[in-house]
Amino acid sequence: MSGDGEARRRAIEESGSSFVMEAAAGTGKTHTLVSRVLNLVLEKGPQGPPLRLSEICAITFTEKAADEMKARLRFELEKKLDRTSENPKLCVTLPRQNAHLPNVNSAFVSVASLDFGVYGGSIEEAAASEIRERILKALDDLETAAVSTFHSFAAGLLKERPIEAGIDPRFSALDAIQSELFFREVWDAWMAAALKRRDPALEKALRGGFHLKDLKNLAQDLREHWLAIRDLQCAAPNEEQITLEIRNRLNEGRDLMRLLLNAGDKLAGYLFIALEWLENPDSSDVVLTRPGTSGSKNGWTGGKDTVEGVRGFVKKVVDLQTDFMRIPIRRLLYETVQ
Repeated sequence: MSGDGEARRRAIEESGSSFVMEAAAGTGKTHTLVSRVLNLVLEKGPQGPPLRLSEICAITFTEKAADEMKARLRFELEKKLDRTSENPKLCVTLPRQNAHLPNVNSAFVSVASLDFGVYGGSIEEAAASEIRERILKALDDLETAAVSTFHSFAAGLLKERPIEAGIDPRFSALDAIQSELFFREVWDAWMAAALKRRDPALEKALRGGFHLKDLKNLAQDLREHWLAIRDLQCAAPNEEQITLEIRNRLNEGRDLMRLLLNAGDKLAGYLFIALEWLENPDSSDVVLTRPGTSGSKNGWTGGKDTVEGVRGFVKKVVDLQTDFMRIPIRRLLYETVQ
């Protein structure tokens, strides 16, 4: 058994507990999930009695993964069915709790391994009949079972209650390719019409430096993440606050410069450049960088504490420059969205 064998066993057999399973590709996640479903259907459900497959919801991210899970479930169920047909006398261990064979008192049947043995007469026959019935029901339920993607599962719920959802019951869910083609069709039609009528927002965006490809990419991002950003507020950049912060940082930087003892200290160079930008942010072409571990405690009044303070100051000015440089694009984006 592998090092995580006990964790896998618990994930499969402890039907009354919830688990979060994290593992790399190819490590057996799907096998564990399939085994857990089989355990729920053939041995023990969360409340004791086994579940029907139609009562289980197994959701995946891709159609490929859903098809693979269904195929594996079918394979395992048919394999167990063949084994019960070959030898209906199953290994029955007596006594044990969680028995769910109505005709077998307190018997517990080991279905996961299907070990075979002969313990005599009616108990084995009743157990075999019960197991075969569960397997056959599971095979009947398999094609309509909720082993699907999130999209397919949601579509199924909507199709069951179209009136309550307020949608046409004949709707169909688009796959990734259909969705992309539909977006292109709608986008191209809208863009052609907007260019023809010289849409003010579009014209302002293009004159401000946006390219058509940029706007299309932005629209795609908004479409793909609409749920996360539907309540997001696109605020105008607070230029006054940034200007005030630049002034305050300039005064702070001048105070730090007075603590310099060695003009040749590498950290002093970062501070000089930061002050140069703060003094004239509109016309300066300086691109600030972070100081890393530059600076010697012997080159500054206050030693190590001052060096840490200057490093932190330069880092804040680098971030401030980034915000300042984004003002035009943020202003344009705000006006375009509005």
